[in-house]
Amino acid sequence: MAVANGTCTRLSIQNREYGNQCSGKLLNTIYPDGRVGFYFVTEAGAALTFTGMGSRQVKPNADTAVQPVDGIFFTYKGKTDRLSAVGTCRFTNPYQRAGTVACHADTPNGPYEAAFRTDGKPPSVLNTGR
Repeated sequence: MAVANGTCTRLSIQNREYGNQCSGKLLNTIYPDGRVGFYFVTEAGAALTFTGMGSRQVKPNADTAVQPVDGIFFTYKGKTDRLSAVGTCRFTNPYQRAGTVACHADTPNGPYEAAFRTDGKPPSVLNTGR
């Protein structure tokens, strides 16, 4: 798991804006099966996750990738809602300079969007033991 610090610039759930509730942390996971997740976290402890298979990434250039999204997880107060989704996360390399992550996905319940800009420092890497 990698943790980047910076600024959440957008958090929209079903066309409702929650950007003012974002924390200054973005989490990124890569699971053993290759699934990737971007976790946008709020100050209240909620997390909006955009997820998809890392093997389907497209790299338009050496420092940019587009990750297809096939699922959304919304976790709050111990409950997780899982939704099928169609969308993408476009991200740049946060190890080179300030990076960006911008995700959009359409679900049966409406659209989900989030964006984050890192502070220019490399993300911290946590070993979760998986």
